[in-house]
Amino acid sequence: MDSIDPISPDLRRDYLATLNVLRYGKNAFFWLVVVAVFLHIFSWVVARHTGTLDPLKLVIVHTDVGDDGSPHMPTDAELHSAERWRGVLGSALSLGGFVGRSAALVLTGIFLISLLVSLLAGLGGSANFARACVWSLVSLALLMPWLRAPADVAGAASAFYGLDELGGAGLQAVGSSDGFLGFARFVLCPVLVAVFISIAQLRARDAHAQITAAPGAKLPIHEV
Repeated sequence: MDSIDPISPDLRRDYLATLNVLRYGKNAFFWLVVVAVFLHIFSWVVARHTGTLDPLKLVIVHTDVGDDGSPHMPTDAELHSAERWRGVLGSALSLGGFVGRSAALVLTGIFLISLLVSLLAGLGGSANFARACVWSLVSLALLMPWLRAPADVAGAASAFYGLDELGGAGLQAVGSSDGFLGFARFVLCPVLVAVFISIAQLRARDAHAQITAAPGAKLPIHEV
């Protein structure tokens, strides 16, 4: 008896079209995560190295002393600028955290669905889709708020953070004992998220390339 392909050409084209749609979603949500990581690192640089929020610290924490020994208070213009930057950074971190976590979650789901479609249709590339799922889950684990540490401790609550956390541990003086912990918390952790997501993206790209090279792949599946 002649062997019969269990998947008809029309159904196979449907599977390929599904993967093509998932590919576009994968690329879009990948860049959303990257932008969210950039927003967090940018906010850390502004708050930690530019002195933009220093006038608020001088008012709330202590009063600076001028060269003549008299107290130096920030001017109204300095306070207004610092308040404006605090609002901008707070909004950027809140929006970036929500969008980044949501995009990473959706991206993990896309990799999982792509893996299931690949296995069901026998298109190939399932191993690379599985690797993409693993790396995406690792990055998602870094973004989950597993631990809520006190405000004065650079705790690993999540790779993403809010302005309250950044103000508690990220604005300390250079050379303090928490300097490296603050750098690891506010810079290295977001960078690791971007690295793991990028690895997952590359593994998914390899899977799509494998599917494209396979005989019978009628639809163009090309990486952007």
